[in-house]
Amino acid sequence: KTDETKEEFKKIFDAYIKNDSGELDKLLAEESLNSIAENKSLAKKYIAAMYTDRNKAWAKKIATYLNDGGTTFVFAGCAHFLGKDSVFTYLKKNKTIK
Repeated sequence: KTDETKEEFKKIFDAYIKNDSGELDKLLAEESLNSIAENKSLAKKYIAAMYTDRNKAWAKKIATYLNDGGTTFVFAGCAHFLGKDSVFTYLKKNKTIK
């Protein structure tokens, strides 16, 4: 199992270094699903809670920070900024960014 995990992390690292957001999104989604693969219903709820719902909430909060002015530092794992349910997607839907 350790070798398998090392190989998964190497693939994620390589995609990150190559700035391949499509591959990185795919690998991170696979990693999340594989960790709870035995229960598909639970996996869908986990993905919604961990990414989709959080990203929507963060986009609203980030919009507030941007509208208030000043300097704000946002720190989150890269999976929150990739894919169709990313923070950026919701910032664009809310017309916070173009």
